[in-house]
Amino acid sequence: MSTVAIQFVRSPWGILPLAIVLAGSSFLLQARSGINLADEGFLWYGVQRTARGAVPLRDFQAYDPGRYYWSAAATLFLGRGLLALRFSEMAFQVIGLWVALLAANRVAHNWALLLGVGVMLTLWMFPSHKFFDCTLLLCGIWIAVRLIEAPSSTRIFAAGIFIGLCVFFGRNHALYNFLAQASLLLLLRLKLQPEFPISHLGIWVAGIIVGLAPLLVMFAAAHGLVGSYLESIRSIFRHGTNLALAVPWPWRVWPTSAGATQFLLGIFLVLLPLAYVAIIGASLFLKPPMIKDNALVIACGFVGLFYLHHAFSRADISHLAQVIFPFALAALALPALFRGNNFHGWAVIAVLIAAALVTVGRQQPIYQRLTARRPWESCDVGGKILVPPNIGRLVDCLRKFASDNIAPRESVLIVPFTPALYPLLNLESPLWELAYYVPSSAQRQEAMIRELAAKNVNWVIISDLVPDRREDLRFSASHNRVWQYLTENFEPAESACLQNSVRILHRKNAVLIPL
Repeated sequence: MSTVAIQFVRSPWGILPLAIVLAGSSFLLQARSGINLADEGFLWYGVQRTARGAVPLRDFQAYDPGRYYWSAAATLFLGRGLLALRFSEMAFQVIGLWVALLAANRVAHNWALLLGVGVMLTLWMFPSHKFFDCTLLLCGIWIAVRLIEAPSSTRIFAAGIFIGLCVFFGRNHALYNFLAQASLLLLLRLKLQPEFPISHLGIWVAGIIVGLAPLLVMFAAAHGLVGSYLESIRSIFRHGTNLALAVPWPWRVWPTSAGATQFLLGIFLVLLPLAYVAIIGASLFLKPPMIKDNALVIACGFVGLFYLHHAFSRADISHLAQVIFPFALAALALPALFRGNNFHGWAVIAVLIAAALVTVGRQQPIYQRLTARRPWESCDVGGKILVPPNIGRLVDCLRKFASDNIAPRESVLIVPFTPALYPLLNLESPLWELAYYVPSSAQRQEAMIRELAAKNVNWVIISDLVPDRREDLRFSASHNRVWQYLTENFEPAESACLQNSVRILHRKNAVLIPL
């Protein structure tokens, strides 16, 4: 290969095709398997509403708006089905893989090793509706690496813009990266004073303000969004960002075949904070040239430390998978710090690939489909996918019931944790809420009841499943007033094909209100 060709494949544009191939291969393998009726459905419904002109957070319960507008753009070309959503997620995944490979390119000294890194990162990117979170983290690492290598005013301004844009796509990412960059800038100020004048901090703040532009434009254009946005922040302080789980510390979980996933999860939840604290502590004693030479390790330490909140906010494999990348890239870069050879890099990759296969690999839809005792069934979600038989039967049953019994002018309430049924049944939620994980105030429940009466809600589809086996999260406990209203004004509807865990309620003496 000529020198020019070698330079190209090692250049940013030469690495981009690798990211596309990795993400595209994963998409082709996985996109038509499985469906998550809860979190994925939460995003899917919101993307459909956004494509029709609704405003996330103001008009329906939502994540931060950026991801909805990104995915809604795909519906202009691919339709509003689930496969279009997954394609848009894959496109965002390409960005994350690209910047991660650009960062890894500093220590992966041949094309085969870089490919191994890409495969390892792709395996850990799970689930697909969280590719936004994976990508924002990987972008944060890449930007931190560039800051350490050359803290120019241009790069500092771009770093600030990234934080502002994170607010549009995920406020938690904005906070994590703000804290990581602020800590890094303090380190650079201490270590590289001639190269880092104090005026750079003003440039950084200016970048943040510029990055906030999309959200500020939304605030100005969408009346009522500011109030909903502030209320969503207050809700986080009241209820937290996730339903917490006990940390499976490895000394409490035996590494049996059944508990291997929990055991490895506990191991990682011990290793991650120890590694990040060690890296940051070591960086305080490094001389300026050594800091720049080991930018990837140091960037991973600072960024990874603040992303630990996400891992511990709900201590499960899914949340670990979304934030493991700083640890993975730091582990890859550490042998280079001690002048290791490619063998060390391959050893790190092999261990992390094995860990991914044992943990997230078992939760991937393709693995569950291939190891299922009964063949999965076809389901139309704006394109055919394969789903477990119980989900296929549920969707077919509800579609037939709705076709036979529910008039076009009647609204349907679906509670508490299966918002994917709205797009699957071509329905619109009568309430702002889509998932009922946390209790609502008495005032909000009274408002819900008034809305149910005003919007022709004559039907309720209710699932009896309880997350994390917590009875306090059962709908009848978390929304007791609404539940009392439903039991007093609705009665069970018969359907021979319904599963035991799902019920349909019909309003007593229902009367259609003209719309």
